[in-house]
Amino acid sequence: MATKDAPPRWDRKMQQRLARGEAAALGELYDRFASLVHGLAHRVLGDERAADNITREVFAHVWQSPESYDPKQGPLRSWIATLTHRLAVQRL
Repeated sequence: MATKDAPPRWDRKMQQRLARGEAAALGELYDRFASLVHGLAHRVLGDERAADNITREVFAHVWQSPESYDPKQGPLRSWIATLTHRLAVQRL
């Protein structure tokens, strides 16, 4: 049984795969979270093109800096949502 503080296994594995440069991992992550990222960016910015740009930026950041995700801080989904929100607010 996992402890409460341990990140979900999928999150840990995904971070490891991204750190190894597995392009397929980025594709899986995109498939899983792109609608969340785009929807959140669109709600903040109210603009489709800007939401598209934020979506690209978020996944580029995840690809280039997977080590910036700290599993001790929470689930990968939360980190991605927080990153999205931060980038979108910076655009306002």
